[in-house]
Amino acid sequence: MSNKIEIRKQKNQFVIGRIPSWIIRWGNAVILVVCMILLYMSFNLKFPVTVSGQVEITNDSIYIVIPGIKHDLVREGQEINLRMDDYPYMDYGILRGKISSLSDIEYKDNSIRASAFLLNDLNRIKRQDLIPGMHGVGDIIVDRTPIIYRILKTN
Repeated sequence: MSNKIEIRKQKNQFVIGRIPSWIIRWGNAVILVVCMILLYMSFNLKFPVTVSGQVEITNDSIYIVIPGIKHDLVREGQEINLRMDDYPYMDYGILRGKISSLSDIEYKDNSIRASAFLLNDLNRIKRQDLIPGMHGVGDIIVDRTPIIYRILKTN
Protein backbone atom coordinates (compact mmCIF):
# COMPACT_ATOMS: atom_id res chain seq x y z
CA MET A 1 0.00 0.00 0.00
CA SER A 2 1.40 3.34 -1.03
CA ASN A 3 1.12 6.59 0.97
CA LYS A 4 1.09 8.71 -2.17
CA ILE A 5 -1.90 10.89 -2.94
CA GLU A 6 -2.73 11.36 -6.56
CA ILE A 7 -4.68 14.30 -7.87
CA ARG A 8 -6.00 13.38 -11.23
CA LYS A 9 -7.92 16.49 -12.29
CA GLN A 10 -5.92 19.03 -14.24
CA LYS A 11 -7.66 21.98 -12.52
CA ASN A 12 -6.73 20.70 -9.02
CA GLN A 13 -3.12 20.16 -10.03
CA PHE A 14 -2.93 23.72 -11.37
CA VAL A 15 -4.28 25.32 -8.13
CA ILE A 16 -2.16 23.22 -5.79
CA GLY A 17 0.99 23.39 -7.87
CA ARG A 18 1.11 27.17 -8.40
CA ILE A 19 -0.02 30.19 -6.34
CA PRO A 20 -2.20 32.54 -8.42
CA SER A 21 -0.55 35.89 -9.16
CA TRP A 22 -3.51 37.92 -7.87
CA ILE A 23 -2.97 36.46 -4.37
CA ILE A 24 0.69 37.47 -4.41
CA ARG A 25 -0.08 40.94 -5.79
CA TRP A 26 -2.91 41.72 -3.34
CA GLY A 27 -1.06 40.08 -0.44
CA ASN A 28 1.93 42.37 -0.95
CA ALA A 29 -0.37 45.39 -1.21
CA VAL A 30 -2.15 44.49 2.04
CA ILE A 31 1.16 43.98 3.86
CA LEU A 32 2.44 47.35 2.59
CA VAL A 33 -0.76 49.14 3.71
CA VAL A 34 -0.63 47.52 7.18
CA CYS A 35 3.04 48.53 7.58
CA MET A 36 2.26 52.12 6.55
CA ILE A 37 -0.65 52.30 9.02
CA LEU A 38 1.56 51.00 11.84
CA LEU A 39 4.29 53.50 10.99
CA TYR A 40 1.77 56.37 10.90
CA MET A 41 0.31 55.31 14.25
CA SER A 42 3.75 54.99 15.86
CA PHE A 43 4.50 58.63 14.98
CA ASN A 44 1.12 59.96 16.13
CA LEU A 45 0.43 57.95 19.30
CA LYS A 46 2.13 59.65 22.23
CA PHE A 47 3.63 57.77 25.17
CA PRO A 48 3.70 59.69 28.47
CA VAL A 49 7.02 60.05 30.28
CA THR A 50 6.31 60.29 34.01
CA VAL A 51 8.03 61.06 37.29
CA SER A 52 6.55 59.33 40.33
CA GLY A 53 6.43 60.72 43.83
CA GLN A 54 4.70 60.22 47.16
CA VAL A 55 1.48 62.16 47.72
CA GLU A 56 0.48 63.69 51.07
CA ILE A 57 -2.90 65.31 51.74
CA THR A 58 -3.00 68.10 54.34
CA ASN A 59 -5.77 70.44 55.47
CA ASP A 60 -4.84 73.14 52.98
CA SER A 61 -3.18 71.41 50.02
CA ILE A 62 -2.05 68.30 48.17
CA TYR A 63 1.73 67.81 48.23
CA ILE A 64 3.87 65.56 46.05
CA VAL A 65 7.37 64.64 47.20
CA ILE A 66 9.56 64.43 44.08
CA PRO A 67 12.86 62.49 44.23
CA GLY A 68 16.00 64.62 43.93
CA ILE A 69 17.37 63.09 40.75
CA LYS A 70 14.19 63.86 38.82
CA HIS A 71 12.94 67.15 40.25
CA ASP A 72 14.60 69.19 37.49
CA LEU A 73 12.10 67.70 34.99
CA VAL A 74 9.03 68.94 36.87
CA ARG A 75 7.50 72.33 36.01
CA GLU A 76 4.41 74.22 37.14
CA GLY A 77 1.27 73.42 35.18
CA GLN A 78 2.18 69.82 34.34
CA GLU A 79 -0.52 67.18 34.64
CA ILE A 80 -0.51 64.73 37.52
CA ASN A 81 -2.36 61.44 38.03
CA LEU A 82 -3.00 60.60 41.69
CA ARG A 83 -3.60 57.11 43.04
CA MET A 84 -4.59 57.35 46.69
CA ASP A 85 -4.17 54.34 48.99
CA ASP A 86 -7.56 54.84 50.71
CA TYR A 87 -9.46 55.73 47.54
CA PRO A 88 -10.68 52.89 45.26
CA TYR A 89 -9.14 54.23 42.05
CA MET A 90 -9.56 50.85 40.35
CA ASP A 91 -13.35 51.31 40.61
CA TYR A 92 -13.70 55.09 40.23
CA GLY A 93 -10.61 56.05 38.24
CA ILE A 94 -7.49 57.97 39.12
CA LEU A 95 -7.59 61.58 40.30
CA ARG A 96 -6.30 64.12 37.82
CA GLY A 97 -4.70 67.40 38.73
CA LYS A 98 -1.98 69.91 37.91
CA ILE A 99 1.17 71.13 39.63
CA SER A 100 0.49 74.58 41.09
CA SER A 101 3.88 75.40 42.63
CA LEU A 102 7.29 73.95 43.36
CA SER A 103 9.20 74.43 46.59
CA ASP A 104 12.70 75.88 46.39
CA ILE A 105 13.66 74.35 49.73
CA GLU A 106 14.99 70.81 49.92
CA TYR A 107 12.50 68.56 51.74
CA LYS A 108 14.13 65.21 52.64
CA ASP A 109 17.01 63.30 51.07
CA ASN A 110 17.54 65.82 48.26
CA SER A 111 13.85 65.74 47.30
CA ILE A 112 11.47 68.68 46.88
CA ARG A 113 7.76 69.20 47.49
CA ALA A 114 5.31 70.40 44.90
CA SER A 115 1.76 71.44 45.63
CA ALA A 116 -1.06 70.43 43.31
CA PHE A 117 -4.73 71.05 42.75
CA LEU A 118 -7.40 68.73 41.39
CA LEU A 119 -9.17 69.31 38.10
CA ASN A 120 -12.76 69.11 39.34
CA ASP A 121 -14.36 68.61 35.94
CA LEU A 122 -12.35 65.41 35.30
CA ASN A 123 -12.74 63.70 38.71
CA ARG A 124 -15.65 61.98 40.41
CA ILE A 125 -14.37 63.06 43.80
CA LYS A 126 -13.84 66.66 44.94
CA ARG A 127 -11.01 68.11 47.03
CA GLN A 128 -13.31 68.45 50.04
CA ASP A 129 -13.85 64.67 50.05
CA LEU A 130 -10.14 63.89 50.53
CA ILE A 131 -9.25 63.36 54.17
CA PRO A 132 -6.11 65.03 55.57
CA GLY A 133 -3.45 62.40 56.21
CA MET A 134 -4.23 60.30 53.15
CA HIS A 135 -1.21 59.03 51.23
CA GLY A 136 -0.67 57.69 47.73
CA VAL A 137 1.42 57.89 44.59
CA GLY A 138 1.43 60.69 42.03
CA ASP A 139 2.65 60.33 38.47
CA ILE A 140 3.65 63.68 36.97
CA ILE A 141 3.50 63.67 33.16
CA VAL A 142 6.67 65.54 32.17
CA ASP A 143 6.63 64.78 28.44
CA ARG A 144 4.72 62.92 25.75
CA THR A 145 6.92 61.30 23.12
CA PRO A 146 5.85 59.35 20.02
CA ILE A 147 6.05 55.58 20.39
CA ILE A 148 8.54 55.27 17.50
CA TYR A 149 11.05 57.38 19.46
CA ARG A 150 10.68 55.06 22.46
CA ILE A 151 11.21 52.02 20.22
CA LEU A 152 14.29 53.47 18.49
CA LYS A 153 15.82 54.95 21.65
CA THR A 154 19.14 53.19 22.25
CA ASN A 155 19.80 53.92 25.93
